[in-house]
Amino acid sequence: MSQIKSFKFDKNNFNEIRGYRFGKNWPVVYVLENGKDVYVGQAINAHRRLKQHHENPEKQILKLKTAHILSDEEFNVSAALDVESWLIQYMSADQVFTLHNKNGGLKNHNYYDRPKYKGK
Repeated sequence: MSQIKSFKFDKNNFNEIRGYRFGKNWPVVYVLENGKDVYVGQAINAHRRLKQHHENPEKQILKLKTAHILSDEEFNVSAALDVESWLIQYMSADQVFTLHNKNGGLKNHNYYDRPKYKGK
């Protein structure tokens, strides 16, 4: 079952992310935000990747406050890339947040059982 779990995006919460069932060694999509700025990404190790973002001076300037981790027991890397792409495209189109991704998301790549993920 798909789920979204939110964490405070600060150095004191990375152990909580590491202990989360999808925090390490599982493909996830994550959204970092502060209410007005947003960054969307995907990773296999959310704990390590979110720590890298937290230490990145470009992300520190944004003062991102919350990390939302999206996953599913049936996610694979291709599905996570697809979900990341959809989110980037949708968030760019609705213009509610200022999107800080440097690309428009990967578009329309095909992978095994893609229609199943599109239906979720």
